[in-house]
Amino acid sequence: MNRRVEYCSVAAGVVLLVSGFAKALDAAAFSRTLTLYGPEALRFAAPVVVLAELALGLALLLGFRLRRTGCLATLFLAGVTAAFAYGVLFRGVGDCGCFGSESPLNGPPVAAFLRNAALLVLTGVVWLRGDDDATCGPALRRTFLAAMSTGAFICGYSFRTVGDPGRRLHYEPAADAVAETPLAQLVTTHSDSTYLIFAFSYTCPHCLNSIENLKRYEPGGAVDRVLALAPEHPVAEARFREEFRPEFSVRSLPAEEVFRLTNAFPTAYFVRRDTVRAVLTGELPAAMLFRRAFGRERAGDAI
Repeated sequence: MNRRVEYCSVAAGVVLLVSGFAKALDAAAFSRTLTLYGPEALRFAAPVVVLAELALGLALLLGFRLRRTGCLATLFLAGVTAAFAYGVLFRGVGDCGCFGSESPLNGPPVAAFLRNAALLVLTGVVWLRGDDDATCGPALRRTFLAAMSTGAFICGYSFRTVGDPGRRLHYEPAADAVAETPLAQLVTTHSDSTYLIFAFSYTCPHCLNSIENLKRYEPGGAVDRVLALAPEHPVAEARFREEFRPEFSVRSLPAEEVFRLTNAFPTAYFVRRDTVRAVLTGELPAAMLFRRAFGRERAGDAI
């Protein structure tokens, strides 16, 4: 094999492999990043993208059918680069999520475009100059299968944290000072008030199913104040405000800031005396049911 092709293949393979495994470690967060590009259903593409990236990276690294693999890798990179460009230009996406949520390797959009351009050059060389020798020993095949199986298991395990359509109301008692949680960077609370901090997505159907209940929490006396936090999505936010006309506070934040708090939507935090007393996951209950569960807490008793 031509040495130049070999170097290009190994370099591109390593980058794709690192990127694929980084996303596999938190596929739920990557799936939420994909929803910033359009419908909520896009989150289901996360495992497909991760496994495709792992397969291409391994094939390049191990030297499998390099011309064909180079072609597929070039088309894959061109596709994800075009999708990211669309996100930056029309959806306000600032973090490509290439190396997982909040990774310093992601960098600003310009860095992501430059990195992808370099990768396209590498895979283009492999495509145009590589050969399609199909021979590969049993050891290489076992290595490929073992690595893919590991990546698929990690991806499936981390992806299962995405909201389950059948998930029922669930809450976990807590006693964490707000100042010691990521909430401290996002909201300001007062010790003489109770709060429900609702982390959601404008495109999540389970979140939207919760909004009418959420609108009753302040008027119904379940809490003193409702604060809602969502990843930025200007188009979906406009639809949300027109449809629901919320009277509670709604803040749109960069996705990476919300993901520091949670990547499973909706998640709500009940705060009393500057302390998180409970974490609720899944669709919200009616304000009346919330009062039944946490009424003593509002009255001043500890959990």
